[in-house]
Amino acid sequence: MKLWDLLFPPRCLLCGKLLGRETEYCPSCRKMAQEATGVVIKRFGDESVANASYIDSAMAVFDYEDVKESIHRFKFRGSYGMGQGLGNLMAEVAARSFAYLLHRPTLLLPVPIHKSRMRQRGYNQAALLARALRQTTQIPLEEDLLVRLKQTRAQMELEKEERLSNVKDAFTVKELPPGAIVLLVDDIYTTGATANQCAKVCKRAGAAEVHVYTLAAAKRKD
Repeated sequence: MKLWDLLFPPRCLLCGKLLGRETEYCPSCRKMAQEATGVVIKRFGDESVANASYIDSAMAVFDYEDVKESIHRFKFRGSYGMGQGLGNLMAEVAARSFAYLLHRPTLLLPVPIHKSRMRQRGYNQAALLARALRQTTQIPLEEDLLVRLKQTRAQMELEKEERLSNVKDAFTVKELPPGAIVLLVDDIYTTGATANQCAKVCKRAGAAEVHVYTLAAAKRKD
């Protein structure tokens, strides 16, 4: 056994259990990953979804409750190495259930974190997922075009009436190719307010469509 494995024993990508001879997933999580068909948040053209007026469609791989331990490790415990495997899983589920997300977009944009959060955490989890998607899809990735202007609180911590004001005017985009079809990538779709604000600035900068794809979707509280 390698010294690295002794110091940092491999864990299941989804539940965090220590692995034996398995790679990436424990047996139960491997089954869940292989059978995942995704979560539809907003279908293409559906205008009835709250907090999504600028979003053309939104999809996720799992319900948040099914993978919250994984996301917590990935996002808050410095497990940035999980990004490749989780991004690969996003690509696999998209190929099974949301093939248009792999072929229609012309640009990948990760939801940005504020520069102060970047200094603290050392990485943007959405960018790591987007990099893995780029390797599979060959869609051009731009990590610096979409910018978070202010630090915001986590949407899941807020009451309904606070969510929109929390992310209002929080983003800007430097420039976009005219008529770009954007695939916005993030770890969690919570209320839609953050993704919709990102989509709003992209549309105003000339994007023709903005689609959202996340690892997880929280239950809506609209």
